[in-house]
Amino acid sequence: MPDLDVQYVIAMRVRTHLTLLAAAVFLPLILGSAIAIKLVLDAERHAVQRSMQELARATVLAMDQELTAAGASGQALAIARNRDWAAHVATQPQAELR
Repeated sequence: MPDLDVQYVIAMRVRTHLTLLAAAVFLPLILGSAIAIKLVLDAERHAVQRSMQELARATVLAMDQELTAAGASGQALAIARNRDWAAHVATQPQAELR
């Protein structure tokens, strides 16, 4: 019977050593992989944010150009209407305008 206890203790020691060896190999591997994945995700997140900021700036610039063009068109139409009205008034006798 004492031989069974010794074999159990030896087997437990080997099993413990193998477990510790596996932990010593796999834990740094898992930790390193987790750190690498986090770094890649952070880099991708920053790249997407920069891209979105550039897109937002481009959109604002395009909208600003459209609004400037619309304002200029409105001013041109107002000036043209005033000129037409002024030409109309200049050609009409004063009695007809009242």
